[in-house]
Amino acid sequence: MSHDLDERIVATLQAHAGGDLDTEALVGRARANGGRLKRRRRAVAVLGTAAVSAVVAVTTLFGPSLPAPGPATVALPAAPDRPGATARPELVGTDATTLHFSAADLTAGARYVTWAAGGGTESVEVRGDTMTALFVLARTEEDLAGEQRTLGASGDPVTTYDVRVGDRPGTVWVDDLPGGAGLWTVRWQPADGLWAKLESFAHDPEQAVAATAKVRLDSAQRCATPFRLTDVPGGMRILHCSVTLGGRGFEEGALRVGDDEHWFSLRVERSHPDNPLADTSHGDLTAGPYQVERRSDGVLTTVVGSCSVGLIREGWGDWGDGVTEAEAIRLLAGYRQADNLDDAGSW
Repeated sequence: MSHDLDERIVATLQAHAGGDLDTEALVGRARANGGRLKRRRRAVAVLGTAAVSAVVAVTTLFGPSLPAPGPATVALPAAPDRPGATARPELVGTDATTLHFSAADLTAGARYVTWAAGGGTESVEVRGDTMTALFVLARTEEDLAGEQRTLGASGDPVTTYDVRVGDRPGTVWVDDLPGGAGLWTVRWQPADGLWAKLESFAHDPEQAVAATAKVRLDSAQRCATPFRLTDVPGGMRILHCSVTLGGRGFEEGALRVGDDEHWFSLRVERSHPDNPLADTSHGDLTAGPYQVERRSDGVLTTVVGSCSVGLIREGWGDWGDGVTEAEAIRLLAGYRQADNLDDAGSW
């Protein structure tokens, strides 16, 4: 991190000493100046998050920012018929339709929350005025270590300290931030066969460790999106799901669908005044009821209601082949979107 950034963070921390941290300011600065993020160590982990990487690369399709939120509605539908992580740790990260944990206390008061599952991990990222955090759960230490996302870690060497997380051993460290407070990471095994980490902005390690109690591993949720594909080739399945919820419900989501050899990604983003819908009415392709625009980067785009829809049909590097344009048109023709984008319980 730069010296100027250090000074700004110190000033922010001093201004909020003894109170809530201005986490929005901290996370924005840390992300802007962070770097050298970890790469995934295994091909399966790359496959598991390739959809997220791919849709990030084409975010400019729809715009860079989310609207100013109202009171957030950030909860996913509960899945009472599915086990929590501690009951069935071997299921974590294997079913992209399920998160085997809940985090109502962690997400309380958040402005936006992004839930994700698949590729060996499950996670929630919380963005708010009093809490900004990233929780990741995995079945193996390798899967956890391979997780690329961070709230802004610099990648510099850190000094770790042993702590107790409940009755389990763990480690904690602060990532190169001055003043005794900043971006803290707690890493532990919440149960045999499970690995977890929680990044959060905190005043001290005790506060960082205390935040781990805001995640529950004895219940499950559905990774629900207000869209689906009704005509998916046989053998393909959802490999990765992510959805961002905010003050008006759905904001954006992505699915990666494929098999052992082929895959594609679908990204859907709700419009807002700062990010109006693109005009695809003059697109040169038709997919069922939708007019589709072909982009030179292997992405097909269309507009459905108040949402921009993009299908990324190319494979990711050497990890798999994409779908043909004809297959992509067939897939988009089967795209269906919920009438109510505000109520996740109805999806």
